[in-house]
Amino acid sequence: MTLSLLATALFAQTAKYTELLNKATKYENKKEWCYALGYYYDAIAEDPENSEKALTQYTAITDAIKEGKPGPGDYNEFTLHDSWIPFLQNTEKYWTEFFPRYFTFSEIKKGAVDYETHKASYSVSIKSNLSAKYKEIQKLIEEGYKTAYRSDWTNLPENWPETSIFSTAGGAMQKGAALFIGDRAVPAFYFKTSDYGLYDLNFSICDENDVELLKSGRYLEGTDSYTFNKVSANSMAVIDSEKVTLKLTAIYLEYGTYNKADDDSGRGFVKHLHKLPIPLKQNEMNIQQKDICNIVLCVPYVGKQKQLDAYKPVAIDGMVFVRGISKLEEYKDYNGKFKFTVQNVDNFYMAATEVTQAQYQCVMGKNPSYFIGANRPVERVSWYDAVAYCNKRSEQEGLPLCYSGSGDSITCDFTANGYRLPTNTEWGYAAKGGKDERNYTYAGSNTIGNVAWYTNNNGNKTHDVATKKPNTLGIYDMSGNVWEWCWDMSGNSSRVSCGGGYSDYNLFCTVGNGLGIDPSVGNSNGGFRVVRSCSVK
Repeated sequence: MTLSLLATALFAQTAKYTELLNKATKYENKKEWCYALGYYYDAIAEDPENSEKALTQYTAITDAIKEGKPGPGDYNEFTLHDSWIPFLQNTEKYWTEFFPRYFTFSEIKKGAVDYETHKASYSVSIKSNLSAKYKEIQKLIEEGYKTAYRSDWTNLPENWPETSIFSTAGGAMQKGAALFIGDRAVPAFYFKTSDYGLYDLNFSICDENDVELLKSGRYLEGTDSYTFNKVSANSMAVIDSEKVTLKLTAIYLEYGTYNKADDDSGRGFVKHLHKLPIPLKQNEMNIQQKDICNIVLCVPYVGKQKQLDAYKPVAIDGMVFVRGISKLEEYKDYNGKFKFTVQNVDNFYMAATEVTQAQYQCVMGKNPSYFIGANRPVERVSWYDAVAYCNKRSEQEGLPLCYSGSGDSITCDFTANGYRLPTNTEWGYAAKGGKDERNYTYAGSNTIGNVAWYTNNNGNKTHDVATKKPNTLGIYDMSGNVWEWCWDMSGNSSRVSCGGGYSDYNLFCTVGNGLGIDPSVGNSNGGFRVVRSCSVK
């Protein structure tokens, strides 16, 4: 993680960010490093694009810990040893106060049905997960401590946090840190047998009106599942209809001293432990929490989107403004690992219609079309013809030319705001409705006949532009009528054409369809539309 990933702050910081930043700074000044890290992390997550100061301080602390230091500063061999003690104490206190996990439910499984009593059993499993913040900060501190630890630090545990920094003599709650005390003290948040942890919870099954149908007893972290027995027929009907939700009602951290008499090799060992309530909102917050590296990765895209949104479009006759998007989207791959895909489209203007024969005639002085009609789309134009039209129209209107070169060496200047062909990405983005994308099969509808001239309604000809309904941006005929040239290459020598034409079946007229076509070929099923770049990206 580097500061180079952080965009310059362009907009006012949120009040919540400022509050978190101030708390982090307070704890940093007191050298309570885990609290400082926790609040800086929260501040970065709250307002990533404006979090330069929080990220700077967070990075400074983490860099020091990676070197084996208990925080920024200079240490000699004695102060290094002495300073790790309050740091580890502060860490155990932090994770006692701030829940480092979150719980998620499995599906409700129906068990045995008793047809004599009209009752049944249902079981639910709950998975315990480590929060993103805990994995980031706790791993950092553990590795930093291992780097620093020396064998002659005899009063400090070598295997922290498996053994607490606190001794057994001080009791189960020391300086705000909850402990499980047996043959040694272990931080309660960290303790786990081969089966169980120390987080205990209750939950309910509620109907769609949030009315409680079933209420669980205590469910200890690590228990295979919880079973509701003797569920009534009325509750069965609601559960079987799948109109229910599982709702956490309480979370507790168990802590205290081990009592052998309670140990039944099951969960009985917690029988006489103390319970520390955990605010339920912490579970929800931890579910939403993202890894800080992923948060920082999003920063440039969030800043760019604000720039795109700040642009005020101008009116251009016959053109529709398409607001761009800058977004890092998270998804899971086949192995369940989180990956990212970037959606990045600048603001641009797109012609509301395909270039008409009248427009083409006015610019080029000729009309190559097969189906003659002034307001019909021009067709039988090659990709090279479309490029030539764009440059000549730009020249006639006193606009900068986008294209230079010839043949296979044509290049496009996307910073120029003259006329050009859309990129394949721009075309697809506009066809789907732009930033407020609708999940339509065709450009503006799931019913092709509403928006497109295609093989089932064409009358064996093209039709005047803008005689079908437009898409959600107000752009016409992006499905059907004629195929539309795009800038992009397809393979070694073809150029992309999108949207389908009057003679095509519905499959070819979907918003995601494109073909690679010889750029020197024009036919009666192919035309184009133009776009212009915005002066402010």
